Amino acid sequence: MLRRRLPCPAAINAPTARAHWAGLALLLMLLCGASFTADAKPISSEDDAKSVDQALDQIDQSLLHGTTDTNLTASWLKQLTGYKDLITECITGGAAQLANTNLRIQSLGPPARSEAPDVTRARTALTKAKIGQETLVSSCKLLQLRDDDLTKMISALQRDLLTRRLLARGPNLTSLLKENVRQAPDWIAASREYWGRQSGLERLTEDDGFTLAGLALSGLIAGLVLRRVIRRVAAPRETPDGTGMTLYRAAGLALARYLPALLASSLLAAFFYSSSHTIEVLSLLSLAAYGLPVFVLLLFLFRLFIVTLTAPGQPLELPPAVATSLLFRLALLAFLLYLGFLLFATLAEQALPEPAMLLLRALFIVVFALNLFWVLWLLGDAPYLSRVRWPRRSIELVLLVIVIAEWLGYRNLSLSAVRGLAGTLLLLGLAALVMRLLHELYDGLESGRRRWQERLRLALGIKPGASAPVVSWLRPLSAIAVWSATILGLLWTWGLSAVGFQQLENFVLQGFTVGSLHIVPARILLAVFTLAILLAFSTWFKGRMESNWLKRTNLERSAREALVTVSGYVGSALAVIVTLGIAGMEFSNLAIVAGALSVGIGFGLQNIVNNFVSGLILLFERPIKTGDWIVVGDTEGYVVKISIRSTQIQTFDQADVIVPNSDLIAGKVTNWMLRDPRGRVKIPISVAEGSDTTLAKNLLIELAQQHALVVTDGSAPEPKVMFKSFGESGLNLELRCFIVNIDNRMQVLSDLNFAIDAAFRAHGIEMPYPQRDLHIRSWPGPPPVGPAGSGAG
Repeated sequence: MLRRRLPCPAAINAPTARAHWAGLALLLMLLCGASFTADAKPISSEDDAKSVDQALDQIDQSLLHGTTDTNLTASWLKQLTGYKDLITECITGGAAQLANTNLRIQSLGPPARSEAPDVTRARTALTKAKIGQETLVSSCKLLQLRDDDLTKMISALQRDLLTRRLLARGPNLTSLLKENVRQAPDWIAASREYWGRQSGLERLTEDDGFTLAGLALSGLIAGLVLRRVIRRVAAPRETPDGTGMTLYRAAGLALARYLPALLASSLLAAFFYSSSHTIEVLSLLSLAAYGLPVFVLLLFLFRLFIVTLTAPGQPLELPPAVATSLLFRLALLAFLLYLGFLLFATLAEQALPEPAMLLLRALFIVVFALNLFWVLWLLGDAPYLSRVRWPRRSIELVLLVIVIAEWLGYRNLSLSAVRGLAGTLLLLGLAALVMRLLHELYDGLESGRRRWQERLRLALGIKPGASAPVVSWLRPLSAIAVWSATILGLLWTWGLSAVGFQQLENFVLQGFTVGSLHIVPARILLAVFTLAILLAFSTWFKGRMESNWLKRTNLERSAREALVTVSGYVGSALAVIVTLGIAGMEFSNLAIVAGALSVGIGFGLQNIVNNFVSGLILLFERPIKTGDWIVVGDTEGYVVKISIRSTQIQTFDQADVIVPNSDLIAGKVTNWMLRDPRGRVKIPISVAEGSDTTLAKNLLIELAQQHALVVTDGSAPEPKVMFKSFGESGLNLELRCFIVNIDNRMQVLSDLNFAIDAAFRAHGIEMPYPQRDLHIRSWPGPPPVGPAGSGAG
């Protein structure tokens, strides 16, 4: 292993604004899936391995001379990381090629004297290729060791440089006060000269002044007009669920409040940007114009934060007076950030004397820390944060360390801590706002609260009042996306290097190995996201088929329902298959899963598989359909839904009975409406002995023919009356007739019974009552009379 003594830097400066913009660019590249690989071709030969080895020698020689440039060490690490990927591909691909070559050599069999010349030549070529592949893999393994050693050395060098930079000490607060008292006339004169010559005011002409005034006035007027419109649209409205003030309405009202200032400042910034050829771009005036819209946006976000997250019922519920005070402190924080940008990110830092700028920075740090401490103290009144004290205490401790470090002269340490702490709080607050917005959006999609949300539900095929399955997938996915972006932002805020982002990218995109299992987090997240999208598309496709496309065909209702059901299951199966492929699962492993399922079916899944197959038979053969009136055992009712495992039957008592599909296939089922909705109604009637049966027959046929639901058009047998038998109490007749829809069987029976009773009474036809003959075999005499006064016993 190579060992080098780490050089001791003579002077280490604080990172410039350019370095931070570079860090932001690296973060955006990581978010977009960019790769920080070295600009080199794959290692496929010994010459390629030698070129990589020479590049590693150059880095090694540069380390011998020593460096204090963090950007240079970062570029070295970036280059080494790119080479590491190429070396890993070389080793992996070479091993696969070597295994393939060994298999081909084994397929030729052992060498023999009498083998064909072609086989001998092939064996020789394969042996030569094997030697070359083994040599290349060995070279790549040596390169991997060198790359790892250099990476460790440069990482140690970077840690040492970072430690020295953070612990570099300048003059303390006492020394600064003495120095500024002694140099007061100098920095006052320098500030006047800067304001007069380098602030940008001297380059403004009279026409520029009128233009700026006109732009500012135009922005204010347009903002005031739009403010009235936005306030009218975003005014809170009471809804039945009590959600009158939503996040969207709160955002609209907050935006309307700051819209005039935002438009005016944006027009001013656009003027300075377009006039960069006449006005100095980095002047104080132009940078003030560039930063003003950002300052207004911060005010808007802080107000939105207070309105939405500190309202009653929200996580940071606060009393109105405390919320108002908190909003003022947050606005002051925004102003301090804007002021710090103007003081320390412009030419003023180089134009004024160094002691003056260091003293201003120390005062700025103190005021910023005190105001942030006040914000944390006000947030402590929130019920949730009052129960969780350690995060607030930790931040307060960091603020105390920042102030002490600044006063003692450790300015790099205090500046890094301020940037990290401010960025952390801003990112967490923004993440909370985004999550609140997404939750409100998903709640609206689930309930269809707004008109556009209801239209979106209908477009996705979600029926009114039904749950939205796609929302259940989007909630965790959006949470993962938001908090992943927040974590990346926090890492960049606290100074994670480009190499750190590269290593994080490799971890996410290339994964890691646990035993024999290789896990790639990016592929898993992409697979879950794809599954959600495909299931949503399957639901939309199924809904469109059911509500639109199939209705235009001549298919029967049962056939349409079967197609819709099958398409839903096919879409879900395809979504799962595609998702497994994206996740990296090899379908050859499905044979193992199929074997396990076969064992499970043999032991305890017979009923499930039986019902599944029976459901497929029901969907394709269609012995019963949705809406049919069936009788299964002691269950009688209408078929409501046929699924792949069971069938839902609603009885006449409005009770839902779930019947396994195997019972419908293997058992006896009565379907009143299989081929024809018409059915026959039989009404037994008894008349008394001696009644005119011909008159009774004619009355019954006439009553049946007069009913609107009885078939009398000749498409079914006409109503008839059968003389069934002579009963014990009367004459038994039976009225038989066909009705249009068997669904109305009970209603027709009731109507005809009422009509028959009225007609028989009108024509004097009696219905018999049961008659019984009583035979008494013996009759005892009267009871004996007892003595007088004693009564009978």
